[in-house]
Amino acid sequence: MRITIASCLVLTACQNAEEPSSATISPEAADSRHDVQCAKIELTDVQTQRVKDLKAVAEAIDASSDPTGSAVAWQSVIDYLLTIYPDPHPEISVIEMHIAETYFYVGNITKAAAAFEDQIAIIEQAGPDYTSDLMGLYNNVGVAYNYLSRHEDARKNAQLVLNYRKAEFDALADPFNQVAVVSELATAFNNLAASDMELALYDSAIFNIGEAIQLADKMSPPPPTAALWYANLPVYLRKAGRDQEAIVAARKAAIKIEMLLPKDHPFGANNLSNLGALLTEKGKLNEAERVTRKALRIASAAHGRKSEQAAAFQLSMAQILLSRGQHEPARQFAEAARATLEDTSGAGSDKEVLARQKIASSFASEDLSIAIALQSIVVTDFKKSNSGENRELIVARELLADHLIQAERYKEAKAVITENYSYKSRLYAQTSVEILLAKSREIYVDAALKDGSFTQDRLLALLGDVETKNLVSSISAASLNSNSIYIKKIYGYLFMASLIAENDEVSFRIAQHMLSSAAGNAVTINQLRDSISKPSSRELLIEIQDLAEDKVSAERTYSDLMLAAEEDPLKKQQTLIDRLEADIAAKTSALFDIEDSLSTRLSAAGKPVRALQNELDDNVVQIGYLSFQDRLYAISLTSNQVTITALDGRALDLNALSDRVRASVTLPRFGGTPAPFDGQASQSLYGMLFPTAMQSVLAGKTTLEIIPSAILDDLPFTLLQTDEPEGEYLIDRMAISISPKFGGKRIRSKKVTGQDAPSMNGVSGDFDVTDLTVADMAASRSVSDGQGIKSLPALPGAKNEIYKIAEALNAKKAILLSGVDSTETKFKRLDLDTVDIFAFATHGVMTDEIEGLDEPALVFNRSNIGLEAKDDGFLTSSEITKLNLNADWVILSACNTAAPNETGAASYEGLTRAFLYAGADSLLVSHWPVRDDAAAFLTVNTVQNAQTGMSKAEALQKAILDLRRNKDIPDANHPAIWAPFVLIGN
Repeated sequence: MRITIASCLVLTACQNAEEPSSATISPEAADSRHDVQCAKIELTDVQTQRVKDLKAVAEAIDASSDPTGSAVAWQSVIDYLLTIYPDPHPEISVIEMHIAETYFYVGNITKAAAAFEDQIAIIEQAGPDYTSDLMGLYNNVGVAYNYLSRHEDARKNAQLVLNYRKAEFDALADPFNQVAVVSELATAFNNLAASDMELALYDSAIFNIGEAIQLADKMSPPPPTAALWYANLPVYLRKAGRDQEAIVAARKAAIKIEMLLPKDHPFGANNLSNLGALLTEKGKLNEAERVTRKALRIASAAHGRKSEQAAAFQLSMAQILLSRGQHEPARQFAEAARATLEDTSGAGSDKEVLARQKIASSFASEDLSIAIALQSIVVTDFKKSNSGENRELIVARELLADHLIQAERYKEAKAVITENYSYKSRLYAQTSVEILLAKSREIYVDAALKDGSFTQDRLLALLGDVETKNLVSSISAASLNSNSIYIKKIYGYLFMASLIAENDEVSFRIAQHMLSSAAGNAVTINQLRDSISKPSSRELLIEIQDLAEDKVSAERTYSDLMLAAEEDPLKKQQTLIDRLEADIAAKTSALFDIEDSLSTRLSAAGKPVRALQNELDDNVVQIGYLSFQDRLYAISLTSNQVTITALDGRALDLNALSDRVRASVTLPRFGGTPAPFDGQASQSLYGMLFPTAMQSVLAGKTTLEIIPSAILDDLPFTLLQTDEPEGEYLIDRMAISISPKFGGKRIRSKKVTGQDAPSMNGVSGDFDVTDLTVADMAASRSVSDGQGIKSLPALPGAKNEIYKIAEALNAKKAILLSGVDSTETKFKRLDLDTVDIFAFATHGVMTDEIEGLDEPALVFNRSNIGLEAKDDGFLTSSEITKLNLNADWVILSACNTAAPNETGAASYEGLTRAFLYAGADSLLVSHWPVRDDAAAFLTVNTVQNAQTGMSKAEALQKAILDLRRNKDIPDANHPAIWAPFVLIGN
């Protein structure tokens, strides 16, 4: 058995782990402490058989999965050999190597390395008969050296072993008949690649791991350790800046690993963790957390919670939590990992230092002085543990620069940035996001220093490069890179630099990118469609966009299959993803060939400020809130002014207040009086978001439109309480809505009759659901108590609600589906593109509220299940994107319809984005479970008000005010009852 290196991408770190390979310690370094007795001893037939039987038992145990059992079995072999051979003897040392490997697998790397070195000292004196065993030991000690940050030593050993294994392979006429020889050579390539990566020789690492994989693919079957070779490739691709290739390689590796290994084998955990790290860098934090938690569970079960392997995945979890802004739980993961790594790899080893780096980052939002002090030590320790420049040191200096910038210690930051850039530019292409990020950081620091080194031309040139990098993906917006952590930071630094330069127009241009949202991207998609007049080109564009939606859905399914470890479905799903990617690329190329001016119309820089202002009425103010390095800014746009306001407080404080307010508007599960509203937190939020400096922006405005962002996207601004008079809400002063992006024409509704009256389609949730447990007028339109479909209450007021909406609209044509007619099949068969207004008064369910439902959905009558294809009674967000709508308004009188596709993601990514993508102009959606009686009152009255000539936002404002005064609806003045609904769109 040989230890092979598993490189684990922990965002800023690579971890080696697990099984057979090849590495070497130089002979001069071996310690000849033993008087080795190498006399050849002939075994009797009985002894030979006994040794053979004992070895068979030991070899049948997978040391990586059961290191304790393996150690016991190999010790039995040694105990018997000691009755035959003197100690020390090379025959005994060869077996002791297996014992040392078990030290490695339980995470005691220092003990493993010492044991390998002891065995090398013996085997080196044993003569040519033991050369192959010696190479195995050189291999194993080299792997340990990489763990202990002795990367140069490890690479020398790896190269020596590779040379030997190549000669051994080349000497055979048909080497592929010798599985062990091929496996040893592949292992040698893998371990050299791992050392290359530690020394930032990424191209060499990719080449060598490619050689290992090619050898593995020619073996039938590949050895189990090939699972690690497959898992290492995405790590090296990512470190070389080849992100998309890395994600594809990780997914393909998962398929091969499932074919090679039993379910939940520890080798598979490495690939899961690698994929999790890649997804984290792309901003796909929910998917990343799912796969990383599974990796941690597998490693903990196999090696123990306090093992080296589990510690690596704890650091991956810490990084995910840091990316979410959850600093305290991130610190807990990092501290647990650090304690383990200090015991296993030693204080000052790369991995122990990396854990301290995560701890330092966890203090950045609490106490910058602590973060800087800890990170400075990290940089010093990385320098001590490495003879030259490597990626850990480069990343460590970048994080130190970030902390110094946040603390406004710009001169120190500049020195760190300058030192780092020369090394980083050797590793990455000039167009890579890593280099773009380094340049943006330098531009901001130069602007802050005000020493003459900053120029607006540098800022604009880099901004153009970043916008161009995202240009083609704007066609579909399903896979926009704007969610990438790197891209967000680049825009953040450029935004800060533009503020210092007092260039509001450029600041606003950058802010539009930073405020990019799922809802805004859906609107962009439709605007792009409308800009193309040629029918064939428009149809091709829609095909591309729909394929991109399919790819997003397919990737989500792939992640679920990875967690389930189902081999055949994984292969089929990867084939589907590959086909979708190829189709998207081919059709996109064809579209650009047909539409020469498409890139101009995409206009990565967005509309000029003046053009956006011309789209606003004089009574409207649009405001977007963004955060960078824990600083808060409000971006305001009116018909004649752009204002950027720095806010007091931190994003952490804002989120804490928001959580308090949300907790106080949670409806009791089975009816009853809502808990007291947290007016203090609501007023504090208002004070932070609308300070005195912004009051002039609000003056004279009657409509407020909020641009959605990651900040407060799940809290309606309607329930913010102003400072005075006591108890007044913002909705009392202004009509409030959500605008997916800046600008946009406002169209006022008007009372129309006859041929000009709107058409309407309504769906009522008044149908029966199996085993109803709750049925009253205070029913909540969502799942209760986690009981799935059986817990959905009856909605006796739903049918009456959609009939009253139709009456209020005076609709020329109203198709109202209720009871047994409200099926998914009947709805989809309607001429949906001719309908002006849709109203859904039914249940809304969030992701995972119903078992097997992995996306938000509206609930339809389920009587057609099994009778009609693709009718499961749930109209999901992905199904909605396939609809062709031309609707002025979609009213979603259901629970949680503003919720995202998955827990923890941004709001408006689920049903809201789906309807906007499908062609709806505006929607009425809810942020939390709504009561049947209040929902009916709000929707009907909002429509009635709109028909008098009010804007939709004004119509909703009046309906809310009227509801609060209604004495017939229990607790009507409580925000939990009147505040969940928001208007989104134009």
